[in-house]
Amino acid sequence: MPSLVLDLQADAMGHSGSVLSLLRKTLVIATKLSIDKVKAWATSEMEGYKSDVPDYRQFVGIVKAYNPYHGWQPVVFQGKAVCIKETLSALSIYNAVAEVEAWITSDGDSLQHPLPMEMAYDLGVSAQMSVFIAKSALAVIPDRIRSYVLNWSLDLESKGILGEGMTFTAQEKSKAPTVITNNFYAPQYQNSGTVGAMGDSAAAGV
Repeated sequence: MPSLVLDLQADAMGHSGSVLSLLRKTLVIATKLSIDKVKAWATSEMEGYKSDVPDYRQFVGIVKAYNPYHGWQPVVFQGKAVCIKETLSALSIYNAVAEVEAWITSDGDSLQHPLPMEMAYDLGVSAQMSVFIAKSALAVIPDRIRSYVLNWSLDLESKGILGEGMTFTAQEKSKAPTVITNNFYAPQYQNSGTVGAMGDSAAAGV
C-alpha cells in the first residue's frame, strides 16, 4: 500500500527528481497534517520569498566595476569605503527554487546583480557596478532543501506517521505536533505576486 511519507523519503534520498516535485509532495503532507511551519516553508520555496530568507539563501558575492577596456574588474575598497564592502557584497536569493535550478544549469559561471549607479558615484566610481556570485555556490539551495525534507520524513516515520493509502489516520494527525520542525524557516506567506529579479542578469536583492 502506497505511503505518502515513505514515497517522500525516497524522493529526498535521490537526486534524479526535481526539487519542485519534492516540495509539492512536502506541501501535501504538511497540509494534511496541519503543520503550518513546513507548509509555509514549502510554499515560499516553490513561489519565492516575500521578505527575509533562510540562511542557505544568503551569500557573499564579489563587487566588480565595468571597465570598457578590460571588462568587469573587482572593486578594491579602501579608506572609509571598506566598512560598506560587506553590505554591498551581500546577496539574498528570493526567487523560486525552479528559477534557481535553471540558473545553476544555464551557461556561464556566475550570476550578476547590478547595483544602483548612485552607489558607484558615492564610492567615486564612474562605471556600472555589479555583484557577482558563482553559480556553483547556489547548489547549496536545492541540496539543503533535500536534506531538510529527508530529515523531516525520517522523523515522521519514527513517530509512526506514514500516510498509508495516501491518507493519515486521526492517530497519526494527533502525533504531528511532536515532529521536529526547528530546521524549517517559516516566513509569513502572502500570495501577492513575484518577488526577486528575473532573467540572466540578476538573481538577488541587496
